[in-house]
Amino acid sequence: MAWLYIAVAIVAGGCWGIVQKMALRDSSPLMVTVVSAYVYSIIGPAVFLYMKGAGKSVSWSMSSILWVCLACVLVTVKAFAFSSAVQQAPVGLTVGLTGAYPLLTFALSALVLGEAVTLQRLVGVAVVSIGILVLSW
Repeated sequence: MAWLYIAVAIVAGGCWGIVQKMALRDSSPLMVTVVSAYVYSIIGPAVFLYMKGAGKSVSWSMSSILWVCLACVLVTVKAFAFSSAVQQAPVGLTVGLTGAYPLLTFALSALVLGEAVTLQRLVGVAVVSIGILVLSW
């Protein structure tokens, strides 16, 4: 099941940059970010009701709520920065360079979460780094 979610995330992420660029034709990055927040506020309750109706866990703790709030702030900052960048630069370049975030995630997962640093992951970091260099060339 994880592979299905990964595939959906890849497709949605791949389309997201193009859709953002289309939205920015007639709007500012700030307005795109504000409208996105409104859409999220509609989707959230719908997902909650679906989960509750499907008998899925809807429990939470105060610490998880705080982490989610921080994640929302970070994704909002990311979306605004991305929208500002994609408005000024080609979408392919912007998506390619902002796709460098796994490098930071890799480092933070080892430092903060104590996840293993393996040869396979280091090779992945090298491949991503080479891709970023090629895209920015």
